[in-house]
Amino acid sequence: MTAMAGWRYSMIRVLIVDDDPAVLDVAKIFLGRCGDIEVEAVGSAVEAVERLKDDRYDVIVSDYVMPEMDGISFLKWVRSLEPEVPFILFTGKGREEVVIEALNNGADYYLQKDANPRILYAELTHQIRQASERLRTKRAVIESEERYRALFENMNEGFVLYEVVRDPQGRAIDYVVRDANPQIEQIAGMKPEEAMGRRASEIFKSDGPPFLDIYSEVDETGTPTKFEGYFPETGRHFSISAFSIGRGRFATIFTEITEQKRMNEELCRAHHQLQEIIDFLPDATFVIDERKTVIAWNRAIEEMTGVAKDEIVGKGNYAYGEPFFGFERPVLIDSIFAEGSEIDSDYDLLSRRGKAIFAEVYAPHLYGGRGAYIWAIASPLYDDDGKIAGAIESIRDVTSRKRAEMALQETSEYLESLLHYANAPIAVWGPNMKFIRINRAFERLTGYAAEEMIGEDAKILLPEEGREEALAKMAYALEGEGWESVEIPIQCRGGGVRTVLWNSANIRSEKDGTVVATIIQGQDITERKLAEERLIQAHKQLLEIIDFLPDPTFVIDGERRVIAWNRAIEEMTGVPKDEIVGEGDYAYGEVFYGTRRPILIDMIFSKDEDLESIYHYVKREGDTLFAEAYVTPPRTGRGSYVWGTASPLFDRDGNISGAIESIRDVTEIRRYQEALQEANRKLKLLSSITRHDILNQITGLSGYAHLLREGLPRDPAVERYIDRIAELAETIKRQLAFTRDYQEMGVKAPEWQRVSEVVRRAAASPAEISGGQVRLEVETETVEVFADPMLEKVFCNLLENAVRHGGGVTGVRVSFFERGKGGAGAEGGEGDGEGEGVIVVEDDGLGVPAGMKARIFDQAFGRHTGYGLFLSREILGITRMTISETGVEGRGARFEISVPRENYRRAVN
Repeated sequence: MTAMAGWRYSMIRVLIVDDDPAVLDVAKIFLGRCGDIEVEAVGSAVEAVERLKDDRYDVIVSDYVMPEMDGISFLKWVRSLEPEVPFILFTGKGREEVVIEALNNGADYYLQKDANPRILYAELTHQIRQASERLRTKRAVIESEERYRALFENMNEGFVLYEVVRDPQGRAIDYVVRDANPQIEQIAGMKPEEAMGRRASEIFKSDGPPFLDIYSEVDETGTPTKFEGYFPETGRHFSISAFSIGRGRFATIFTEITEQKRMNEELCRAHHQLQEIIDFLPDATFVIDERKTVIAWNRAIEEMTGVAKDEIVGKGNYAYGEPFFGFERPVLIDSIFAEGSEIDSDYDLLSRRGKAIFAEVYAPHLYGGRGAYIWAIASPLYDDDGKIAGAIESIRDVTSRKRAEMALQETSEYLESLLHYANAPIAVWGPNMKFIRINRAFERLTGYAAEEMIGEDAKILLPEEGREEALAKMAYALEGEGWESVEIPIQCRGGGVRTVLWNSANIRSEKDGTVVATIIQGQDITERKLAEERLIQAHKQLLEIIDFLPDPTFVIDGERRVIAWNRAIEEMTGVPKDEIVGEGDYAYGEVFYGTRRPILIDMIFSKDEDLESIYHYVKREGDTLFAEAYVTPPRTGRGSYVWGTASPLFDRDGNISGAIESIRDVTEIRRYQEALQEANRKLKLLSSITRHDILNQITGLSGYAHLLREGLPRDPAVERYIDRIAELAETIKRQLAFTRDYQEMGVKAPEWQRVSEVVRRAAASPAEISGGQVRLEVETETVEVFADPMLEKVFCNLLENAVRHGGGVTGVRVSFFERGKGGAGAEGGEGDGEGEGVIVVEDDGLGVPAGMKARIFDQAFGRHTGYGLFLSREILGITRMTISETGVEGRGARFEISVPRENYRRAVN
């Protein structure tokens, strides 16, 4: 029955014990109608004993006569364990001895069953209630006394009863301790038994009894009071409540608050520091209490919202929502008080971590209506009891980050599209080398769709041949930083193999740096590989062609290293291919001259006048150089004249990537030329002597004709014959002069000549021009042409032709213009620089008849000898210049001399 201790019910629990089921049923019905009685019924005392072992009842009602154990025996058993529980004997036996025995054994009431049922059960109900109440009252008193004493002895607060001590005039002068609990030691520094009967002035050793005025007023007025006091004897602070308990007596209850005072002071300091910390937090921050009143509003949130602290601290009713949204409304901080509320739905990316709430939202009212994206965190604040006493919210302007995220999202989408639609095949695999992503170009390369490849091992694309090497490269990519450029063949759907050049990059975990994925990008170089093979084959064939060229030939690259050296040049120099191919630093110069030095082929890369001066003759036609030199290869020791031709080699971008030079031994030709020159010299001497002798004879013939004219009588027929002799003699003289000029043509090497100077020298011959009768205009500026030294004779012929045959010519104009490759350009203008230059000699005479234009340059055409224009054309032709007449009859003659692009230049004054 110890389990029954300490239970308390608002209902009266009654256990009825009777062996008559009818009695039990009727009792349960009647008593159950009362509303405050809860009935449980058992059919025997034995069963009741078992029930009472595990349960407790406020009242027990028992029959007297029962099998196994009668009512008196049952009563004795109950009293042995629970002396106080009310016991009512409810029986049909009315004998006096039964009643006496029951009462002697502790029964509280006795009731006979033979009365009227209504009266009987009304009386039973009354007895039950009365017995129950009496027991409860008794227990309450005992418990109250015990609680009071326990409370008095063990309460944390100090409790002291005092008696006021008055002087004869009735004034309070001291007070005496009459009772106290152990806590008096906190105030007085002595135990209760030591303090009993002592005056306050004795206990506290102060100037007078402490707080006498306060206690005296409480005693006289009967009005309780509460105050804080400090006792220097113990160095402690107390909260003291004083109240009167009758005239001349009062009591005090005191609680030490020394620690509380210290904590309050520290709390005030901490609160002040916290306010300062909040105020100087970089994030906008505010705090509300449990009533949702703003109690802190820092500087950062003042700047963010434009709302000063003084304007909002102390305000409630969601006033803190207005600066953000333009009206008073709940914000994230309010979710602390109402988790899962509708407030949550207003925020983006809301999450909870413990009691803290994180979220993002767009606040349209911030910054004067410009709005801003904000990130916020709200957390509860607790009191000492662990209850929510308020909340704090910090806010950060994440507009820049949000816009960056939006831009990143756009960039991500762009990159996704870029990846998807990139022309280069791209794939991503995990650490297990199983595909995670592939793009369309990868699908096109392999012939497999993305859904077929995702999750498959990358090695399924590796052909059997070379698979192990490829797997090793793939494993290396996972271990290292990736491929710069790795060639791995891919086996496509259908069995075809494509050669692909791959590069890769590893994506690593930010936590531990492990590879989480590898991205690869490929370039299908199958066609390029085939082209390279064809190029290698072509290069090999080209080298073979160069090797079998009859002329000694070699090739260098852009770094001036020898890359080809054919058989003919091996024979010429005595240097085999194996010794020179791959050599640079002008090693090929040493082969010809015994020292490493530039030679003709080097002028392809840059013009070098000092180098040109070494050669007997250098000529440039477009990009090709021609030169002649005398060389003595050290290996052979055989000196020879050689004719070299050097040309550039270009890459696909048109840049010079190397050069080729072919060399021909012209020693025999040079000897033939020298022999020819000697023969020409002798012929020239013979021709000169012959011309001299013939001219002497012609001079004599002319003299004799003149004497005949003077010595013979005047006869028209004879004079006609004499005139004819004179004309023939003059013709012979001109023809001899032509042979002299023709003989000199081409004898000397062409040279650069300034056109304006040549024209002015030629103008000294016609007296009409030199005398000023015919005006000469030269407008060729600084143009120079590469021509035979007899160029002056050309202009002499053209000027004399204009004066003699122009028909009243008053002016001659010499000018220059450039004509483009396609015929563009006009006199006085410039073409594209790739065509030709044109020297124009024109007069204002009658011009050349149209029918004669095609014949005027023929040999022996025209008056006198007819060799002037023919000779001019031949002189110009030595350096590939041409001449034509392009004038209009009646408007003057116009001769155009066309000069190839490489044969004219504009000199610096």
